[in-house]
Amino acid sequence: MEFKRTDDFSQLWEKPINETRLMEDGDILNMLRNEYLHDMHSHFIVTGEGTYDDTRCFEYGIVPERIKRLEEAYQAGHTIVIKEIETWNEKIIKKCASFSAPTNVHLYLSPARATGFGWHTDDRDVYVLIQKGEKLFEVEEPDLSISTYRVKEGNILFIPYGARHRAVAENIASIHLSFGVWPKNMTINQQYGIFDMPISLKL
Repeated sequence: MEFKRTDDFSQLWEKPINETRLMEDGDILNMLRNEYLHDMHSHFIVTGEGTYDDTRCFEYGIVPERIKRLEEAYQAGHTIVIKEIETWNEKIIKKCASFSAPTNVHLYLSPARATGFGWHTDDRDVYVLIQKGEKLFEVEEPDLSISTYRVKEGNILFIPYGARHRAVAENIASIHLSFGVWPKNMTINQQYGIFDMPISLKL
C-alpha cells in the first residue's frame, strides 16, 4: 500500500528524563531472557544498510541459543531490534494510550558505531524516546532539506509518516524506543491495510 507523506515537519522536544525513561537496564535484560517473546519470534538483527538477519527463523533453535546469537551479533557491532513491545510494562502502556491512536513500539539496542537501516520511510508517525546514550537522526523535510538531530535522554523526536529518515550510532551505544502511531488523518482502511477489491467469498 502506498502512503503519501504528510506535510508536517519533524520536531524535537525537551522533557524531564523521568517522563521519557520507560525502561531500565533490568527491564531490557529480562525482556531478552523472556521465553514468550522468543516464542513470538519478535527479534531481528540489523546488519547494515537496510538488511537484517531475521531471528524469527527456527534454525536458531531454543531460547538459550537465540540469546547467544543476539549477544554475538551485538558484540559484532549490529543493532538488535525487539518488535511490538507495547504491552511490556505499565509505563509503555500509558505512553501508548496517551497518543489516542493505534500504536506499536519497537526497542532498538545499538552498540557504538553500529550500522542500521539506511534511508527509509515508515507508514505511520514515529516518536523516538532514548532510554540510554544518544543517537543521531537525519530527517528529510517536505521542502527536501535535511534536519539533523542529536537525540538524548529526555528528548522526544517526532518523525512524520512518509518522511525519509535514518539513524546513525556514533561513538556511544544507545537504546531507544520507537513509537509508531497511526496518523489521525489516515482512514481506518489504510490503518488496517484493507484494499478496495472484489471478494467472491460468501459469508
